[in-house]
Amino acid sequence: MIHKITLKFLLALCCLHLSSYSQNKDEYVTFSPISQVSPKSTFELQIGDKVPQDFWTQKHFVFEDGKKKEFTFQHLKGKIIIIDFWATSCFACIKEMPEQLNLEKKFTSYVKIVKVTSQEEKPINDFFISSKNPLGIELKSIIGDLKLKVIFPYRFIPHMVWIDKNGVVAAFTDGTEVTEKNLHAIINGPFGLPKKIDMRPDVPTYMDWVPATAQAISMLYKGNVPGLNSGNEYLSIEGKTRFFVKNLALQWIYQSLAMNKYDWAGKGNRIMLRFNDKDGQFTNPTFSKDKEWTLDFWIPDSQRDSLASYGIRFLNQYSGYFASAEKIKAACYVLKYNPTNGKSLITTGGKQLVKPLIPPYRIVNAPLKYMISRIVDGLAGRKFELTIPIIDETGFIGNVDIDLLSATNSIEELNLKLKIYGLSLERTEKILDMLVIDKI
Repeated sequence: MIHKITLKFLLALCCLHLSSYSQNKDEYVTFSPISQVSPKSTFELQIGDKVPQDFWTQKHFVFEDGKKKEFTFQHLKGKIIIIDFWATSCFACIKEMPEQLNLEKKFTSYVKIVKVTSQEEKPINDFFISSKNPLGIELKSIIGDLKLKVIFPYRFIPHMVWIDKNGVVAAFTDGTEVTEKNLHAIINGPFGLPKKIDMRPDVPTYMDWVPATAQAISMLYKGNVPGLNSGNEYLSIEGKTRFFVKNLALQWIYQSLAMNKYDWAGKGNRIMLRFNDKDGQFTNPTFSKDKEWTLDFWIPDSQRDSLASYGIRFLNQYSGYFASAEKIKAACYVLKYNPTNGKSLITTGGKQLVKPLIPPYRIVNAPLKYMISRIVDGLAGRKFELTIPIIDETGFIGNVDIDLLSATNSIEELNLKLKIYGLSLERTEKILDMLVIDKI
């Protein structure tokens, strides 16, 4: 449900070229605007279309039991098929996997859910053996897909294609529609679900065009916005800058803006809540859709350096929370190093590898602080905690090689592994720059 929407339209804004760049403001990725994208493929299937005969016989590669095998849909003729387009980077896709597997087992005589990803074997195998895989050995997916996405194109995932027992396309939805109620409906009838519509990335949310007189646009939504994935990005569109955070916790929106405004904001979590967020409205630890927020913020490129200040001010005015930068006494971890009491940290070089939480549980030729932050963030995420800042007092300069050997499940366990290298992570309190959040 949308609680707050604010629009401000001022001067001309034209959409002729679209580029995206990451949180690193100097890193750009360019892509074509909608007007330059090729028209719909003649192979694209719509609701009510029957899948072609070669849909059943076309060969795919599937990852199953940790191995790559050939696969066709031929043996699924007569069943209801739900094609689930996903990726290892899609949290919503992964979160929905266990319940979907339970439903598939319950309706095994009627329904088959087929996972499909464009990712190749290696990243899928890395995910398969990692702690992020919620299905364990039961994970099965078509990989390296170049065929199904042609007849079932999509912009955002998860993207579900429902095909009835007669081979007719019945629906396009997101993953939340895969419910026991809807499976009963497609088996027994009547069946009908709202079509998933992926919003255009080059225009303001819920709009099909950029108003000719618009110079600045500010929109804030509380609650999941259908048709958008989750994530944040900067888009530069012909002289205008767009800061777009989609379907994430309000904590992350404030944190993203702070990281662009303050140098210290990226050094571990520098957010402190001056209220009890027991209902999770601000941090959304359970990833509830009704506690997601979307900020769609457009300003002239000439004011890009002020975007973070404007964004925080806008959130303070309309979100029900207020953020301010303050120096306060805060809990933190201090990373210390005794070079005479352990194995050498100095890297021997080679390709950079940062996988402390998943196999091979190693860090190769990477910054020490970056590695520690990754582990602490991961441990906190498992317990739905806010991470706390990490203050590096090692005095170590340069990249490191560290082998953690196995999964790490606590700070205590991490310290035992770090001790081998003369490192220790100690919790204390220090006067730090923090973004303090009050509830209004």
